[in-house]
Amino acid sequence: MTWIPLIVYNGAFVIDNITEDILIENYFDDRVDYVLDDLFANKVYPIVYAHIDGKEKFSFVSELCSDGMYKFLDSRKGDVRTNAVRAVNDLKSGNIFYIICIDEPKKLKPLYEKYKNSYHCVYQMDIYTKEQWLEIMPLNASKA
Repeated sequence: MTWIPLIVYNGAFVIDNITEDILIENYFDDRVDYVLDDLFANKVYPIVYAHIDGKEKFSFVSELCSDGMYKFLDSRKGDVRTNAVRAVNDLKSGNIFYIICIDEPKKLKPLYEKYKNSYHCVYQMDIYTKEQWLEIMPLNASKA
């Protein structure tokens, strides 16, 4: 097998394709709580990727998911990383490295404009589901 570094989560991590060891890691600092609180205040309830107790999880509040989030979650049924939580504050658990917001453009575009210079943000329509996405990662996360 040939060794190739893999860039995952839009550059939040670079991992060794053979050992799966993390070679480069980019986590949010404590200011991510402010970002999450701002999302909640704008009625955007994301899927949050974090390492929780040493395991990678993606967390969400089922009752607050948008239709687009349900489509995303349906495509990942059986994924061991799935972590449904009861309250929005539970989304702040662990070492957070990736936030996915799937919602209406009118809700996501202003948040993209607000955070695009402070974080690595990707604002795009999913080519398969036609849902609007806003991905927020630590500023140093990059595919470059």
